[in-house]
Amino acid sequence: MANGCNFSEGVALLASTGKHKQLVKSISGRPQRYSQKLRYELLKYAASSTGASLAEIINLAAPTPQQLDPSTAQPLNPSTNKPTKKNQLPPEVEHVIKLHADAYKTRAILHDAMAQLPSENTDKLIIKRKELSDQIAECSVIIDAMYKAKEDYYTNGTIPDIKALTALKPEENKAAELPSDVDSLKDLKKNLQTNICKNQFLLDYQQNTKGKNPNPLPKGPKRTKIELKIKSFTETLELIEIKLKELA
Repeated sequence: MANGCNFSEGVALLASTGKHKQLVKSISGRPQRYSQKLRYELLKYAASSTGASLAEIINLAAPTPQQLDPSTAQPLNPSTNKPTKKNQLPPEVEHVIKLHADAYKTRAILHDAMAQLPSENTDKLIIKRKELSDQIAECSVIIDAMYKAKEDYYTNGTIPDIKALTALKPEENKAAELPSDVDSLKDLKKNLQTNICKNQFLLDYQQNTKGKNPNPLPKGPKRTKIELKIKSFTETLELIEIKLKELA
């Protein structure tokens, strides 16, 4: 990482781990689009192989967007419909890449902090878990939005609207919208669990029930939409669990 994040060398390094063989095939020769993904997978592997936390590894690496080496891909400049100069990205895209990386780093730190909390359910710990959960949700909103903005640029040449992106906020106080009685919370929890199962079946079998043989939904907008839906349901479930503990 400190030596400039050469993309080709990074792909070779990921391949040498023996993991993510399909990913290695998919990202090879596509640095403009997959530099951040490659970096994240290498950091994750470094964390698992050294026993360090992902947050510690990210802190040690901490490259800037300029360190990434997009040496081959040349996305179109929307104003001229011609390839941009080598290693040159519009400043808006560089800003989106930085926001995306910063949010990943922050979320990893927050997840580590959550994992290190004691398992007891004291009032103080319940409040702390709620605070961390809200901050993680906020980072997730930023990560999802920045990823979409990058994909829109690489796919369609759309320059990100930084003002609109930085004005994004997570769903306001999602916990405040939850029922205040235990029975209603349990009913909502059961409904969410059912919806998560149905949507997971859609991803795995392309139907609402478990099939005899796996038939995964191909990557694309439909799969991404379902994955985000599951993510949202899961985050709400976590908030319900916290509220149920508060009411116990």
